[in-house]
Amino acid sequence: MGQADEYLSTVSMSEHYQKAARQFQGFAGGESAWQEHYSYIETVFRYLSLKCEIAECLEPAYKSKNTAALTWICDDLLPELLKLAQSCHGQHKKQWLAYCKPFGWEVLDQRYGGTEARIVTAMERLRAYINGEIPCLEELEEKRLPMTVSPWNTFRRIASPSADF
Repeated sequence: MGQADEYLSTVSMSEHYQKAARQFQGFAGGESAWQEHYSYIETVFRYLSLKCEIAECLEPAYKSKNTAALTWICDDLLPELLKLAQSCHGQHKKQWLAYCKPFGWEVLDQRYGGTEARIVTAMERLRAYINGEIPCLEELEEKRLPMTVSPWNTFRRIASPSADF
């Protein structure tokens, strides 16, 4: 549940990524030496499109206490997002190992694994809220922050809003 995605309340990035995915789907379906690369890129765009769609729908549904929309996100969208994340992970690993030495892949393995674990946690937290096991989702109570381009925006700084000492 993103903290630095304030812009998604005014700009539909899901449509942008969906359009890009359709474009690469055409490339991925052909007979080309680059077919696997295009397929991976298409999967990444499908993942980003769905991730943005969830981000665009989640906060308004939560703020309006729309349990039907929250259930749809939890039961349909987040499991599909997890499948796409796992597909990106597998496709990228296959390409990496075909073209590179295995050294360095462990960093990407951790990032993909962390992303997949965060999706599972989001499903668990959302389910707990829907079922009344927790009174609120603190992640969605906080004000969304603008994402600025800065040399300080490193993976470790944007992966968590927690203090970094």
